[in-house]
Amino acid sequence: MIFEVTKRVLFVVTFGLELLLSVPGAEKKLNQLQGYWAKMLVGARSRRDVRVNLAIRQCGWTQRLGTLMIERAMLCFTRLQLFPPEHPSRLLIEAALSVPCVSWATDAKCLFSLTEVSLHIPHVHECGLFPADILQLALTDSAVRRNVLKTYRNQILRPLLREYDDFHTEACKFKLLPGLRCKYVELQVDDMLMTKLLPVVIHWRLLRIWLLVRVTGQWPLCLYWPEDNTDVLDACPFCEQNRFLLTMLSLSAHTCQIHQLGSGPLIAEAFSMRGWKAH
Repeated sequence: MIFEVTKRVLFVVTFGLELLLSVPGAEKKLNQLQGYWAKMLVGARSRRDVRVNLAIRQCGWTQRLGTLMIERAMLCFTRLQLFPPEHPSRLLIEAALSVPCVSWATDAKCLFSLTEVSLHIPHVHECGLFPADILQLALTDSAVRRNVLKTYRNQILRPLLREYDDFHTEACKFKLLPGLRCKYVELQVDDMLMTKLLPVVIHWRLLRIWLLVRVTGQWPLCLYWPEDNTDVLDACPFCEQNRFLLTMLSLSAHTCQIHQLGSGPLIAEAFSMRGWKAH
């Protein structure tokens, strides 16, 4: 399912993504949308305490949607600069950059200096990957232009934008998870473990349980089958009600909190009969 999102959904959602650059808050909204997908896949759709960046990384998605918008906008801006000087699109973007007003072109130009993380991304003419004659040829040869853009994206843009994503994710990795009182990074050091495990995991539900433990720090009984969450006593030791039903809400090695369905004023002794400790 996770890879189906990347293969089928992402293609549709991200069509024309670079045009959203000038929309206020677009990067944050896109990251929240992707975070909602991730939380739904790991079984934490309604949880507000799950950090979006951790859920995204837990699904094996190495690039956030907001960062993908930044990448697309930077590539579009670079492509326009590699058009011939007389090309209408290049003339338009140069005119937009020459006037003292905010436009898509000025927003795209500002992306090359991500001041939030003190990250400077060199332009295609400054990166040092391409000789001057190749850049000159790219102005007139579309095949050369495509190769230049592909190399620039894979060797310059994506590695640097990965650092941008890592900056935002690292802060979440070292915050305490409320349930287990440990840090996300302590539960697993390899962010790509899920990608490695998916082909060999027998049951998706088992992996999903582990994913939810990692992002919430809590044991997800909601992902077990309903019959695994209940226990039926033959009779309540106090009121002698038959078929006394107990539903467990959370379970650890030594303690259990329960919700009582039915009557019976006290349940501590009933727990002791099962070898549990109630509190």
